[in-house]
Amino acid sequence: MRKRPDPDGTRVPHRRALLRAAPALLAAGALPGAARAQEWPTRPIRLILPLAAGGGADIVGRALAEKLTPVLGQPMVVENRTGAGGNIATEFVARSAPDGHTLLLNTNSHNVNPLIYRRAGYEPLADFAPVSQLVEGPSVLVTHAGTPFRTLKDLVEAARARPGTLSYGSSGIGLPVHIAMELFKQSAKLDIVHVPYKGAGQSIQDVAAGAIPLVMSSVSAAKPHLDSGRIRALAVTAARRWDTIPTVPTMGESGYPDVVHLFWLGIMAPAGTPAPIVERLNRHITAVLAERDMNERFATIGVVRVGGTAEQFGEMLKADAAVSRRIVEALSLKAD
Repeated sequence: MRKRPDPDGTRVPHRRALLRAAPALLAAGALPGAARAQEWPTRPIRLILPLAAGGGADIVGRALAEKLTPVLGQPMVVENRTGAGGNIATEFVARSAPDGHTLLLNTNSHNVNPLIYRRAGYEPLADFAPVSQLVEGPSVLVTHAGTPFRTLKDLVEAARARPGTLSYGSSGIGLPVHIAMELFKQSAKLDIVHVPYKGAGQSIQDVAAGAIPLVMSSVSAAKPHLDSGRIRALAVTAARRWDTIPTVPTMGESGYPDVVHLFWLGIMAPAGTPAPIVERLNRHITAVLAERDMNERFATIGVVRVGGTAEQFGEMLKADAAVSRRIVEALSLKAD
């Protein structure tokens, strides 16, 4: 059989010649995709979190890493890299080798940060390959137990009577709790000063101590202090009452039906990561998310499992990016 010429007149290698050359090509790293996926992982996998240790994202990430380590045959090591609103960690992963050994666990700020920082250092969609959405959950607005705010209506009346005198804390600029509170402020037409913290832990400690009157928080960070009675919940940003804190009314029940905002957590890899590696990761993550004890852990921190395919997560990220742009523009948010 004659060898088929290619369009520029050169000879196209025979299929059998390519097969004979495959071992050498694989050794040289010239065969992408399936060949590399068969060997992956060859060393520990780093799961980078742009959020502080001890929060809901950290709990989810460490639970996932614990389950995936024996399945993958290599340790999955969680690294908390805080700073610059999460941009340092996210840019680090974006610039990492796309070989499946460095992954990112991020939240809504992944799409928000490039809109509010002059230089976030990454493109949220172009620089990453979606792997799997993990969980989602609402934010909850809490107040120190000693304040006169028994309901959201009490807070609204006080804030309107004294514009600019009340303040609220959040775990950081551009994070879901910040966006959720700004949506509420816009809906209720309130002037409440934002005090960003470097993580949820300190903001919750300060509201529990009475150092700040209000905090918009994740349910996981607020729950222990709600249970102790040191803080009081005024409203949750879900469309329905949340199972973990069922006595807390929604923003809609309190008169603000347009204030519905959930945060998400998901795993991403650097763009260019071979599809078979992404598919294998997604398959194992899906199996882990379905385990009963994982869902029991999720319930204790106020989140619910989402899961789904990598393609579904990619579509969600695109939709979330569009929603984030509308929110940021409507609220005129800037971090620097």
